Amino acid sequence: TFGLFFQDFAKLGSRLVIAGSVRYESRSNYNALSSTRTLSTNITVTTKFPDRNEDAISPQISMLYHLSDRLSFYANASRSFRSPTLNELYRGFRVGNVLTTANENLKAERANNIEGGISLIRKRFALRSSVFWTGIDSPVANVTVTSTPVLITRQRQNAGTTRSTGVEIEAETSLKQVDFSASYLFADSIVTSFPSNPAIVGLVIPQVPRHQFTCQARYSRAKWTLAVQGRASGEQFDDDLNQFRLEPYAQVDVFVSRKIGEKVQIYAAIENIFNSRYSVGKTPIRTVSSPTNLRIGFRWN
Repeated sequence: TFGLFFQDFAKLGSRLVIAGSVRYESRSNYNALSSTRTLSTNITVTTKFPDRNEDAISPQISMLYHLSDRLSFYANASRSFRSPTLNELYRGFRVGNVLTTANENLKAERANNIEGGISLIRKRFALRSSVFWTGIDSPVANVTVTSTPVLITRQRQNAGTTRSTGVEIEAETSLKQVDFSASYLFADSIVTSFPSNPAIVGLVIPQVPRHQFTCQARYSRAKWTLAVQGRASGEQFDDDLNQFRLEPYAQVDVFVSRKIGEKVQIYAAIENIFNSRYSVGKTPIRTVSSPTNLRIGFRWN
């Protein structure tokens, strides 16, 4: 991989800052091959793949405008790209009765991004909110090719185009020695076009929930720290056809620690204290989350 990167900033007056950057990247894969040996015959078959070369230019421009000492607005527009990994190009795998094959003909993903938001800071309170839109050309996805009761076969393919829009809100505040924070993310991510497989157009992108929520309370005093964290997520799907639904879930974790001297800290953490059991995968065999988990240890800095 070879790349060149250039970035510059400009401050216009006392309130406006503009930043721009551009990156050129060239990527080459060469001498790729796959060897398979059949144990019953001890015969090895080797497949050689052609060399690959791709390049891309990724520009970005952003601005930050201070409306006042407490309120600011920002906006960002960019274009980026991601080359397929060696695993996606050349290595298949199987989980349960789902076989996913590689695809040596994959192209790089290219994304167009637009984002904007506001930030409000007032004494012990901070609020940040942003909206975003991302369109991806040729995203690499696991696409269902055939499906039988015994075996589901998928292949990594460039799945036309996808679009993700949403809003994110974060808030932080403190009350004496307790810090509180919460965030909410709404993401509407769908497939917008796929000429070779129109059946998945309009479906939700796998493993992307529409709603995500987190909150945390953290108390610190002298040598003690106590934190409680909660996470929740709406439903999502584990496949491109939206047939395997992963139900909504909520989980609460607790962490406590105490300093011993300047460099040593002992801690205990309980993850999923209410033993919430929810699906993390369906292949279509259901895989469930970890049960209540206790960790005790020490840290040395």
